[in-house]
Amino acid sequence: PQVFVSITYILFVVVYFQCVCQCVDTIMGLLKLAHTKSVPGADDFLPVFIYVLIMANPPYLLSTIQVMVQS
Repeated sequence: PQVFVSITYILFVVVYFQCVCQCVDTIMGLLKLAHTKSVPGADDFLPVFIYVLIMANPPYLLSTIQVMVQS
């Protein structure tokens, strides 16, 4: 039974990470559309990403990030 819990948690982290990556790709794509004369950088991306995270309020964000960093 503990193995299944571990597998479920690992899959949850993988799916969570995939969703974050998809969010990053979407934000960068939108910023590229808005910035036709230059490539958007971290100064453009980070405030939007933080705003999206705050508005989405994903569950278990801190613990999921900790698991990803430890892996």
